[in-house]
Amino acid sequence: HIGHTSWGGVGEDHGANTENVKKHIDFAAENGIDHVLVEGWVKTGPLSSEGGGEEGIDFITPADDFDFDEIVRYATEKGVHFMPYNETGGHVNEYRENFDKIFSIYEENNIKAIKAGHVNDFLEGKYHKHSQWSVNYFDELINITAEYHIMLQVHEPVKPTGRRRTYPHYVTREGVGGTEQDKFESTDP
Repeated sequence: HIGHTSWGGVGEDHGANTENVKKHIDFAAENGIDHVLVEGWVKTGPLSSEGGGEEGIDFITPADDFDFDEIVRYATEKGVHFMPYNETGGHVNEYRENFDKIFSIYEENNIKAIKAGHVNDFLEGKYHKHSQWSVNYFDELINITAEYHIMLQVHEPVKPTGRRRTYPHYVTREGVGGTEQDKFESTDP
């Protein structure tokens, strides 16, 4: 947001590259921080300069300058966990169709937490994020991450439904407009 690096999965200004993420892992290890959240690490998706396009959204294939295996190895060696951001841009059907594939790879690589993003007012372009359809989708996400023992942080969540009380792995609902929104000119103060 401040112009130092980009979220896109390609280019020399890509911030989520192996070298940069290792610096953050070192900082986390030195300061007793358990996880390092990495946004924009995948090759295709809403936060990638390659976009979703015909390749779709991918939560497994890293950007060319992000060595997934090396990051997982390095983080584990330092006693830190890599926490991938799974940004859907509101296109959740492809995500949900691949839950088992995605989360089994995460489980194999000792990934204990994810941030799942849904930056769009309408999931799949037609279901308001607080609709019954969306509540059902979020229930699926909560259930599958519980099955894989993955802590869940949700960006752009559904309204409170009481699920956090039932599912202790569902730890945050990042949905309140705050200073993150100040970067947009249309923000209503």
